[in-house]
Amino acid sequence: MPKALTQFLQFLILVVPMILAAPAVPAATFVVTSSADTAGSSCAAVCTLRQAITAANATAAADTINFDIFTIPPRGDILIQPLSNLPPITQPLTINGYSQAGTRVNDSELATNATLRIRIDGAASSTTATHGLAVCASGSNVRGVAVTRFIQHGVIVGDSPCTAGVSNVLVQGNFLGTNGGGSSAAGNTGSGIRVNNSAATIGGAALADRNLLAANGLSGIELRGSNSSNVSIQNNLIGTDRSGSQDFGNATGIRITDSYNNAFIQQNLIRFNGTGIHLLGGVNNNISQNRIYDNDGLGIDLGALGVTPNDPNDIDNGPNQLQNFPVITSAGRGPGVLNVAGTLDVGHTNPIDYIIEAFASTTCDPSGNGEGERYLGSMTRGLREITQTFSGAITTNDPLPPQTVITLTVRSANAVGTSEFSQCFALDPPPLLVNSADDVDDGTCNAVHCSLREAMNVANSFVGAGQQAIEFAIPPLTGTSEITITPASPLPVIAQNYLIDGYSQPGAVPNTDPSASNAVVRIRLAGSLASPIGLEICIPSPVIRGLSLTGFEEAISMHRPACPLTSGGTISGNFFGLRADGLTLAANVRSIKFDGAGGANLKIGGTDPAERNVFAGGSIGIDAIPALSIQSVRTVEGNLFGTDRTGQQNFGIATAIRLSGDSANVLIGSADAPNQFAFNNRGIVVVDTARAMGFAENRFRAHGQLAIDLGEDGVTPNDPGDPDGGPNGRINFPVLSLAERNVSGLRVVGQVDLPGSPTAGELTVTLYASATCHPSGNGEGEQVLGRAGTTENFDLIIETDADLVASPFITATATTSEGTSEFSACLQATDPLPGIAVDTAVDSLTVDGGCDVVGDANLCTLREALLLANSQPGPDRIRFQIPGGAATQVIQPVALLPSITGGLSIEGYTQAGSLPNASSEGFDAVLRIELRPVGLSNGLRICTTDLVDLSGMAFVTGTGPMIATQTNEAGNCALVGSLRVRGCQFGIRADGSSSAVANAILASGSTLTAGGPALADRNLFARSTGTAVRIEGSSSNGSVVQNNLFGRDGDGLSHPNARDIDIVNASQVTVGGDGLLGNAFFGSTVAVFVSGPGADFNQLYGNRFSQHSGATAIDLADGASPDGITPNDPDDLDEGANEGQNTPVLQSGSVTAPDTIQLAGMVDVPSGISAPVNYRLAFYQSSSCNDAASVGREGEVYLGSVLQPISSSSEAFSVSLEGVPQAGFITATVTSPGGSTSEFSNCLAAPRPDNLHADGFE
Repeated sequence: MPKALTQFLQFLILVVPMILAAPAVPAATFVVTSSADTAGSSCAAVCTLRQAITAANATAAADTINFDIFTIPPRGDILIQPLSNLPPITQPLTINGYSQAGTRVNDSELATNATLRIRIDGAASSTTATHGLAVCASGSNVRGVAVTRFIQHGVIVGDSPCTAGVSNVLVQGNFLGTNGGGSSAAGNTGSGIRVNNSAATIGGAALADRNLLAANGLSGIELRGSNSSNVSIQNNLIGTDRSGSQDFGNATGIRITDSYNNAFIQQNLIRFNGTGIHLLGGVNNNISQNRIYDNDGLGIDLGALGVTPNDPNDIDNGPNQLQNFPVITSAGRGPGVLNVAGTLDVGHTNPIDYIIEAFASTTCDPSGNGEGERYLGSMTRGLREITQTFSGAITTNDPLPPQTVITLTVRSANAVGTSEFSQCFALDPPPLLVNSADDVDDGTCNAVHCSLREAMNVANSFVGAGQQAIEFAIPPLTGTSEITITPASPLPVIAQNYLIDGYSQPGAVPNTDPSASNAVVRIRLAGSLASPIGLEICIPSPVIRGLSLTGFEEAISMHRPACPLTSGGTISGNFFGLRADGLTLAANVRSIKFDGAGGANLKIGGTDPAERNVFAGGSIGIDAIPALSIQSVRTVEGNLFGTDRTGQQNFGIATAIRLSGDSANVLIGSADAPNQFAFNNRGIVVVDTARAMGFAENRFRAHGQLAIDLGEDGVTPNDPGDPDGGPNGRINFPVLSLAERNVSGLRVVGQVDLPGSPTAGELTVTLYASATCHPSGNGEGEQVLGRAGTTENFDLIIETDADLVASPFITATATTSEGTSEFSACLQATDPLPGIAVDTAVDSLTVDGGCDVVGDANLCTLREALLLANSQPGPDRIRFQIPGGAATQVIQPVALLPSITGGLSIEGYTQAGSLPNASSEGFDAVLRIELRPVGLSNGLRICTTDLVDLSGMAFVTGTGPMIATQTNEAGNCALVGSLRVRGCQFGIRADGSSSAVANAILASGSTLTAGGPALADRNLFARSTGTAVRIEGSSSNGSVVQNNLFGRDGDGLSHPNARDIDIVNASQVTVGGDGLLGNAFFGSTVAVFVSGPGADFNQLYGNRFSQHSGATAIDLADGASPDGITPNDPDDLDEGANEGQNTPVLQSGSVTAPDTIQLAGMVDVPSGISAPVNYRLAFYQSSSCNDAASVGREGEVYLGSVLQPISSSSEAFSVSLEGVPQAGFITATVTSPGGSTSEFSNCLAAPRPDNLHADGFE
């Protein structure tokens, strides 16, 4: 062999194995940080979706695109609006919208509670951006994005601009045609998803895989192409909102064209579309276990629109070979099963297995061939030409209600596909027809004579197939006159599940009025001494509707000891204590009573106006004495108590609802269906140890005693710490201190004294307005103004259009897991003080009386307004009415303005054109008053013991603090007061341009509140060359800084401060908190600097910290300047700022479930802590960290906090966190039991598969 050849073969033997063993190109993770549409091939620190797709297309690896777009707070849609089509995806790629902070995957069984934030929206370009995402690479995955308003399709798989079909594509957990909340329709003109010549999985078996496809102009999902096959469409919502109940229909739910074969459509909700599933081509497309109903056309339609008739021997061809549908010959209920039999016309001689699926619906489709509201189950039968019949039992699990209709579909095992729905089959016999108002019982119920008693006896003895309904056709059959049935003795106990339907009487009509009742009821059931009980229920699920029940000791009773434990049912659309006209009182003693286990699963009223009952007169409307052992929920919704059907006539009940016994588990009222209580002696009474689930969502007026009475003993005084128990735990009611009308509606300040310092997720305060205050002083609530989750101390802005002049008395209730409190004391809403109107932006040292004489020729400057306010006793108010329309008014003082020496509110939002912030993401306030003290040391100086409240102004350009406390002309102010700053911006002009300030606020010797829990409270602090907010001295103890934006403008552009907050020699300062209370800090050297003697117990958790240049975003310093990371010391013996609190030490992390991690670490605490005490661990995530250089400790995303018991002998912790994105680093802080928060811990790489954050590839 030649030497050269020998050397070459030796080279191959050596090198080829090395090549084969070489690792593949590593996958990259590109992080989108901008919602802009900038093009380019590099995905660097600022990266758009267009750039990320371009960069990913340049690699052969299966890359990932994650999202980390900065918003404050982290919720709401982030719009990405391409101005032209995004690049098609040409290499395997996962687009993971769930990586964006503030998202969550669905875990709802029936609907979707997913929260998406990344919304790719086509509205910015009506012609050039025709589609959202084009997937042209096999192995790709699109998840967690909303795609809306494109003129063609939302997501394309394998269709143009792709040049060929693809496979193994996943489209999961997306919203195609709605906003990121799934609550607002924003459909694409074409299809939500269009698949051409490709194989894909749309949805999936997991709850998190569920897509929502809604409001699209062509179809929710379109499958097309002659070479297409193997698409799975599973577990999606198609045609609804996120709840599955609102009509967001597509033109067609699912549309299959061309020769698309082998699609599997399973377990979807397909509702409110034009046609549910329309097949225009293809075979072996299997449609199974779906819920298909409320569509305009057929649920399943093969070929041309409309029912395709069966043909003999099924020899025709077309979509799914036009498979014949089954014909039901019989159906009936068995114990827990549906027994069904039928025929299927087939033409083959050899047996073939057919899978027959059964569905139940409340009504039949108008075509006669129904849909399938509820999937019941299936059976498999071998059929052939000589054996075309089938029968069997299908387990139903839950009972089938009266008047259910059944439909079937069929598919064969020989790759044909699923049929259309069969014709409907009524499961129940024709109703029993009551045609006489007498009380005769001759043992028969027929067309000649049938009384209600006879019909009930027949229904109770019914043993045939189905369930009975009792309907009415008593002469006269025209008009609306009352027809009275007066039993001479108690009617038979209801012992079968049947329907008594008063609305079946000709002339009777259910209610449609959203707030009262315009129902026309004709059948009146009248009680007497011989018949003290109207209807007695002793069976699980009867339905009683459309009756007037009067004159009974108990109109409806569910408390016989011998009754089954599951007795309950539905009671809707009735008049209790009113004759059939709904206007004439004829009271019962009790209208409804249930006790023991009675009333389990009971529904009284409902969310539909047609379900509204009206209760009038008597001793008790609903008397509930349920047992602790019964956990099922009883609901009482949408009813009127104490009135006629108009809601206006006084027909009060002694007690509308009385809850007693061990435990009620009764939900009374909801936001969608409040009950209305009026003119009763008492509204809702809770006694003994009963617990209601809550009843804040109701309306109460004109009660003699209390509207809500815990204990039936009048107002229950609040007790400190709320340790008492009893009905609803005798929850303390809120105490209101301020109710002030404003442009948004109402501002309410108050407090609830509850044990355990509940969080906003554990306490809800509901606010009401009434025309008068109840004589007890603890009011009622004629209308619900709003509600908010809050902590014990609240300052709420409620947006409402209610007339708070006509209804000025404000009350509140508190709701916790114990139930709902009594009403608070009334507080009358007031207008802000008339105040002093500034009507010029020009400043002048001349005092000409322009502010104290209304309408004179002299103008009122801000300077003169301050002087006038200082000269008048009591708190005052300065408002603005400067001419000039909506233009910005710049006030540039010619000299320092007078210091403020008394209680004062300066309200910039009173200037025309001003609007408070309403953005949950940033700061979109429109400010029209700008204070620009060029060359001056201060903007506003404060020297008073009273509250100074500043709102709605922009502050720029000063050489010292724009707002300074304990500052006056003489320089000797030592007065300690309070300063509140809300809705202002510093360092950013009113027009949005930047203009530096030296410092924004100096709170020296005054308690500062900057920001607050409402969106309108948020301040913006930018471009301070010193410190934006400095809180100094013990007189500033207890200051609060919450829900503010530091270092960015309203559009999110960077304008950092040198330092954000200094806390010097001050304690018990709160910076941040959970939810909206957290601040966002960006770009400074140090976000929060704490220093000096006495600077302890300052709580600093719940904020977000990004791109700080110092060693740590929180610096607990020993001296007057930041000193970087403070090392932990054994047993935490050191002292200093915040007690020198040691940081947590993060040691390890592991993945325990999808999007769930377990973190382990320890906190070194003092040796004297023998018994465990709660330390609050707060966790954060950041994209980068450089622990080796002792820099970069911060927290870009706040993940949440937990209370962890720690002692000297048990310093370790192990904490589970959900919803953690799959990248970056985890850090933590710890807050001691006394309230001292540490610096940031060490960084721990997030326990997820390693990712590469690439800036692009050559």
